[in-house]
Amino acid sequence: SSLGERVRIQRDNYIQDTRLGSYSYTGQSTRVFAADIGRFCSISWNVSIGPSEHKLETLTTHPLNHDESWGVFAEADLPVAKFAGTTTVGHDVWIGCGAFLRKGVRIADGCVIGANSVVLHDTEPYGIYAGSPARLIKKRFAEETIVQLMDINLYQRSDADILDIMKLCRGQDVDTVLIQSLAAL
Repeated sequence: SSLGERVRIQRDNYIQDTRLGSYSYTGQSTRVFAADIGRFCSISWNVSIGPSEHKLETLTTHPLNHDESWGVFAEADLPVAKFAGTTTVGHDVWIGCGAFLRKGVRIADGCVIGANSVVLHDTEPYGIYAGSPARLIKKRFAEETIVQLMDINLYQRSDADILDIMKLCRGQDVDTVLIQSLAAL
């Protein structure tokens, strides 16, 4: 795994084959497998991202097909890839406590995933998703604002530039004036 600048990981985490972007953090007892997580993400406690799945089409669903520790197959001969498929979490995503993100899903920039939600499918930018299975509840902003935010491409800038912009915004709500000032930077 690789960690960006100023990443915070709370106790009792297990993170395997994952890239965690700058200024992102994970809460206590979170598990992350084979994921690419963007910058400035807020991942709460007891979250599961991209765990392996038991293949349903084989004779047995037992993990001996993908785990050499059972002594049936050598690692080079395992018939099922345990962590095939990367789970992708965009930038500035907030994942609530107890959420589950299925292996291989793509969480778009700016999304919010509600507590205890089960995400089985890709999401749309700046959507708020909740439930089991998770469904789009609403968008954080109007569609026109989302398009403008995506065009600004804030998270393709350096960490220092993003922090300077966040200081200038001082926690104000997103509106037309803020979007115009961001576009001018």
